[in-house]
Amino acid sequence: MEESQIELARGAAIAGGHDNVTFHAGSVYDLPFEDSFFDVAHCHAFLMHIPNTQAALSEVRRVLKPGGIIASRETIVASSYLEPQPPEIAHAWGVFANLIQGNGGHPHLGKELKIALLKAGFPDIQASASFDSFSSAADVVFLHSFISDWFFSPAVVAALTNFGLATQEQINSGKSCWTNGATTPELPEPSRSARPLQSSVRAVGF
Repeated sequence: MEESQIELARGAAIAGGHDNVTFHAGSVYDLPFEDSFFDVAHCHAFLMHIPNTQAALSEVRRVLKPGGIIASRETIVASSYLEPQPPEIAHAWGVFANLIQGNGGHPHLGKELKIALLKAGFPDIQASASFDSFSSAADVVFLHSFISDWFFSPAVVAALTNFGLATQEQINSGKSCWTNGATTPELPEPSRSARPLQSSVRAVGF
């Protein structure tokens, strides 16, 4: 989480009239809070990017009150897809997974989440799974913009080439396919949908 994202969150809270919330940027390995501080901790598609899952969960457990709850929802990249999905886009899911792994993360943590929480000492775990579907016109516009701005950003492109996960030619081809294939002429709007599988877990701290 970067400070710029924190500023966006602060702005959204002010716009929504929420004055009972504060935002902090910090390390999940060293949270700036006392022991037994929170009733609930929540994260969404976050732990999958953390190299040391156990250290992160141990720190979250430290700041939870006895009987506190952690709720986590993590992606299973291997179960994600777009439709229609040309070969260039299908290949991009694997590249995305390898990029997460190359950065020390866990692209399929959703299916490993329950075990990770058990290892961290959370005893009472309720696990479930669900799909996020981006299929309405507004969803398609959002997803297209999000992927275009992030996956094809200079920083990510540099990481892809540095890790040897994709050549510049492959990236350009994928970007062209994504930009020009957001809609398919022979299909009605919206023609593209995405369904990443998420695993949801609720666990009691002590």
